[in-house]
Amino acid sequence: MSLHSLPLQASFFETIARAWLAEGKGKSRLENYASDEGMILVPGRRAGRHLSEAFLRVLDGKAILLPRIAVIGDLEERAPIAALNLLVNLPPAISPFRRTAVLSRLVKLFQETSKESTPSAKNLWALARSLGELIDEADRAEVSLLEAVQKAQEERTDLSKHWEQIARFLEIVTKAWPEILKNQEKAIDPIAREVEILKILAEDFEKYPPKGRVWAVGFVDGSTGIGNFLAKVARLESGRVVLRGVDTGLSAEIWAYLPQSHPQFLFKDLCERMNLSREEIEPWDLPLANKDGTELSSAELENVTRETFWRKAFSHKMQMGTRMGEEGRIPAPEKAPENVYLIEAEEPQEEARAIALALRDAVETPSKTAALITPDRSLALRVNAALKRFGINADDSAGATLAETPSAVFLRLVVEAACTKFEPVALLALLKHPLTSLGIERVRCLSLTRLLELKILRGSPIEGGLAGFRAKIQSLNSKKLTVGQKHELEILLEALETAFAPLKKIFEAHEKEAVAVKALLDALIETAENLSLTPENLEESKEDRYGRHYRLWHGEDGRRLSEHLSELREICEDLPDQPLQEFGGFLAETMRGISITGLRNYLNGEEVSHPRVFILGILEARLLDFDTLILGGLNEGTWPPVADCGPWMSRLMRKVGGLFLPERRLGAFAQDFQVFACGTGRVIFSRSLSNAEKPEIAASWLVRAQALMGKGKNFPLFKSLAWAKALDGVEKSEPAKAPKPRPPVVFRPRSLAVTAIENLYASPYAIYAKYILQLSPLSGLGEEKEVSDFGDLVHRGLQLFFERSETSLQSPSKEENFEKLKGIFANLIEKKTHRTRLKLWWMPRLKEIAALFVESEEQSFAEGREQVFTEILLSYHFKEIDFKLVGKADRLDLVRTENGKKAIIFDYKTGSLPKAKDVLEGRKPQLLLEGAVLERGGFEGLSAFEIENLIYWRLKGSGKDKEQKESLFSLSKKVPETGKEQGEEIRHAMSKILEKLRAEIEQYDSPETPYEVRMGTGPYDPYPVLERVCEWR
Repeated sequence: MSLHSLPLQASFFETIARAWLAEGKGKSRLENYASDEGMILVPGRRAGRHLSEAFLRVLDGKAILLPRIAVIGDLEERAPIAALNLLVNLPPAISPFRRTAVLSRLVKLFQETSKESTPSAKNLWALARSLGELIDEADRAEVSLLEAVQKAQEERTDLSKHWEQIARFLEIVTKAWPEILKNQEKAIDPIAREVEILKILAEDFEKYPPKGRVWAVGFVDGSTGIGNFLAKVARLESGRVVLRGVDTGLSAEIWAYLPQSHPQFLFKDLCERMNLSREEIEPWDLPLANKDGTELSSAELENVTRETFWRKAFSHKMQMGTRMGEEGRIPAPEKAPENVYLIEAEEPQEEARAIALALRDAVETPSKTAALITPDRSLALRVNAALKRFGINADDSAGATLAETPSAVFLRLVVEAACTKFEPVALLALLKHPLTSLGIERVRCLSLTRLLELKILRGSPIEGGLAGFRAKIQSLNSKKLTVGQKHELEILLEALETAFAPLKKIFEAHEKEAVAVKALLDALIETAENLSLTPENLEESKEDRYGRHYRLWHGEDGRRLSEHLSELREICEDLPDQPLQEFGGFLAETMRGISITGLRNYLNGEEVSHPRVFILGILEARLLDFDTLILGGLNEGTWPPVADCGPWMSRLMRKVGGLFLPERRLGAFAQDFQVFACGTGRVIFSRSLSNAEKPEIAASWLVRAQALMGKGKNFPLFKSLAWAKALDGVEKSEPAKAPKPRPPVVFRPRSLAVTAIENLYASPYAIYAKYILQLSPLSGLGEEKEVSDFGDLVHRGLQLFFERSETSLQSPSKEENFEKLKGIFANLIEKKTHRTRLKLWWMPRLKEIAALFVESEEQSFAEGREQVFTEILLSYHFKEIDFKLVGKADRLDLVRTENGKKAIIFDYKTGSLPKAKDVLEGRKPQLLLEGAVLERGGFEGLSAFEIENLIYWRLKGSGKDKEQKESLFSLSKKVPETGKEQGEEIRHAMSKILEKLRAEIEQYDSPETPYEVRMGTGPYDPYPVLERVCEWR
């Protein structure tokens, strides 16, 4: 029996390499070749690679024959001949992909028979996969899942109805599943097969012991039959099992009752599965080594400060929450571990920058290595991006997720564009994707896409998909879209229609029905290939699309996506039919967990990853040593993760059935953390205090360490945090100055509309941007401009109503006028929008407006109204300064009064009405300017008329104040400052309004007068980006 445990302060792989060589001295024909006799078993491939590198460091580059370094999961490939006879008879393992497909049908049947809501295709796949993971978990624990479920049902009679239904389903599945595997699939579960392989090999080792040495090193978990196999290795005459970090100082009583969340629990479980006690672990009788391969000195061996500290932090008393200061308390350490630091950043991005700077600092010294270890992929990606600032491309063990590769994103965009019927955002995302070519040159495709975006997609949403786009193209006049541009856009839309023909056929036939996955997948693949066509593809094979080399499948990500879709296509018959709208989410879910590694670290055949900077997950980092080790994302819920039992068995059901509890996983994380925290080099703990404005809770392990050190004590902050704060900071921050452009007078506008004068007073910069720079803000993609569109429709409808009516409304009946106006509104709404939702919403409002308007107008004409002018043009020339004021009034009425004909000017509003105070103080000058111009004869076709009234007329058509008039000259309210009537004050303001405007224009005729930005003094500002408001406000 040979079972050992190495101390944490020794470098594990270097110690194994040095010990192997030392033990082999003199036991071979050629002393220098003693190393090649035997086999070293390791948990994973990365561990095997690092062990090979450790041999080179120990030998200082000398050439030798290495022993056979075998991964325990690959032993079947090199099994002894005697074991091969048994292994050949083992059925193959069922593909996890195929198993999920078969189980998804069973899950869907369960949901339907239990009368629960059927989950989406995406959730159905996730549930089936988690059921497969439960089957693997039972196999890993070497427990019958059927017996576990039956035992849970027998002993837990108080299960809720939900869990009872699930338990009955699991019982049915676990009874039927072995038969499905045996008769239908001719296979067995993958983990069950691994267990059987290790059983066969263990028996073979016992019957036919290998002649050479056999070492098994670095194992922690004894499940999946590993414990039994390691027991056979330990009992070999030349066998050794070498563990790392077993705490032999724990009392036997504590060891016997360790909770599953304790870092030593997995070692306890391993010893039990090996049928060994902890006392049988023998002292290590061979040399210990440093990371550089040199022998560990006695002084270094005695320095166990870190190991002692963390064992105290993880002691049973700390876990049970014993209060400090009580009898039996944990004595505080004499000193905190040295060379251990902390990064506590404000938010994740700052944490990533600080980690990147720490990694950059670590590799400043030649030959030094540094690694970030974290289960948080978001943090890992942030750090990788931050490292590129320093020209470092870290060796990231996780690689790239298949679902996030360009090819997979392209497929998802194809589905989204089809499901949303070419909604602008989805369509543009697809058209601007680098893989989209549509059989034309990529540059031309992008040019047409930009034209479609600017002329068609920006603005009010368009219903009807491609047909709606065509309708809008044809409705635009030649000023907005030339004949040539219309032809170009027709080419683009025709190419899109041709490309989407396979999916369109499916949609038309099964718009609201579930469709066979194979049909959906084939249509999606063909559509994606059509979209990615290049002119070269068209020349390759005009008849057979399979003869073309599509860009979609090029590169590492394209090849892996092609393999994934091929696998998915093979199992389509086992998948339930999918609704079209859920297919994109389902496709992404099938890619979850699939990573692409290897080739992304190479460019033109050369390695681009930094050889001394690593970003690793927890499993990949086990047993490895680095000069600087950063443990990132140390917050509750991330590291350690949330203890989750999964959707199929509750914690109590697991406990009764003998399955692993979620605490076991926490114990594994704790064990890994303890090993990392006791690393041989510099160790840095890192966390962020908040995430997305939500405060984070520090990992319980850090809290224990702080409690152990005593009140107010903590690990020292690492210097990279201060560097991160200062990296993009400035010593003295001064806000930028607000823009004050002073263009030459010759470029300043000599004519403005009455609607622009409000901006001239409130925000002169808007005048500069619109009339001098000739810039207009772009409308949003599919922007809901319902308020302005409704207002335009009402204005146009009332104009057409008067144009088609007599000069008086007294001749036709009120009902006829109502029907006429309602008909005008109905025709306009058909032309204005193709959106059914707006039609249903607007038409009742328009009917209400028509009824109220006709009734009000009938009364007005009875009171002396003679003529009505709508959308009448006005123009007033300031000869002294050569400036023209132009515009048009919504409506102008001539009325009979005792003093002759006078005029009333209306301004229709479908929103809120301006306040009289704003009109009086010049903030809303439009009506006053129109009145002043009319009194000076500035309206087209009219002589000067005295103003009888200025009226704001609100036509809303729903809610409160459906119809409201505010006559500015008729207000009897007193102005507090003067004591005069408000109407009198407004009339006085109108008499001075043109002189005020002339003075304002004269001021801007000076080259020294800037067009300033004035915040909060006027209407909505459409130019905040140009004004750089955030830089100076």
